[in-house]
Amino acid sequence: MAATSESISAAIAQLQEATNALVEMKEYIEMHNLNSEAHADIRELVERLLDDEPIYSNTQIREIINTLLDGHKETNFKTAHTGWDEYERSVADRFSQIETDITEIKDILRGKEEAKTDLDAKLLAIENRYAPVLARLQTALKEAQLAGDTELADSYRRTIQEELDRKTAEIMQAVEEWQQEHNE
Repeated sequence: MAATSESISAAIAQLQEATNALVEMKEYIEMHNLNSEAHADIRELVERLLDDEPIYSNTQIREIINTLLDGHKETNFKTAHTGWDEYERSVADRFSQIETDITEIKDILRGKEEAKTDLDAKLLAIENRYAPVLARLQTALKEAQLAGDTELADSYRRTIQEELDRKTAEIMQAVEEWQQEHNE
């Protein structure tokens, strides 16, 4: 059970880490074009235009910048941002591993639940076998007590106790067998 908890904890931690990375990347992408430090190649061109070609007016420079930025926006994201394919592959691999881990955890839990259901069925069968016998004995005990026959009542008490002891022994045996089957 501890190994399962550790596996679940590890899978949850990986899932949280991947989710955080995804959120960070989403925020980065949203802020990328607004970042004044982004697009060093475009800024270099702008600086060259400002330094080397003073014939452009501020309006023309803005138009050139906007044209370059529009071109960048229209370019396929993966093409415009080198290294994206590798990052995307890395994130996809991590998600794939997390999905595998979660599937394994689900399989483990499903197996334990099915095993528990098997034990519940065995215990219910034992209960169903003893319930009518114990009910009849209890009815007979009440009748003997009402009739004032203490010797017969004591005999029914002993018989009830013996039946309860047998029932308990069967339950314990079923539990032990179940534990041995599921601890291997």
